[in-house]
Amino acid sequence: MEITLPDNFLMTVLGIALRVGVAFLVVIAGRWLAHRTRTWLTGVLKRASLTPSMESLFETVAYYGVWILTIMVALIALGVPVTTVVAVVGIVVVVLGVALQQSLRDLAAAVNFLLFKPFVVGDLIETKGITATVEEIQLFTTVLVRWDNRVVILP
Repeated sequence: MEITLPDNFLMTVLGIALRVGVAFLVVIAGRWLAHRTRTWLTGVLKRASLTPSMESLFETVAYYGVWILTIMVALIALGVPVTTVVAVVGIVVVVLGVALQQSLRDLAAAVNFLLFKPFVVGDLIETKGITATVEEIQLFTTVLVRWDNRVVILP
């Protein structure tokens, strides 16, 4: 008894294998590009006068931004419609924006402090009835040290 396969079956399997291969190559290239982008950006940001927190923020955003684009392109290479990929990414961004609303507000304030520098590490400031020295400006919080060595962490 001989088993015969339709001609289009072989073409379908080859087409799927080609799509998976292209998607795999896209992921490999994206991984390389993400690491290369981080390395390049680290060198560029070292020459700029930014705080370590801002450097870390920019490097992380660039790295994961390249990864997100890589995953999107790989999904499109696999045959997922572009409109579906863009719609899903849009929905995820909106959901994360709503869920992380408070954290994003604190992040925006930290970026504002780090860019415009109304105060810097070592300054004596008064805020919310507290007089303290700025110890560290992090991405989501500012660490203050009072005169009695008590640490105050503000969003």
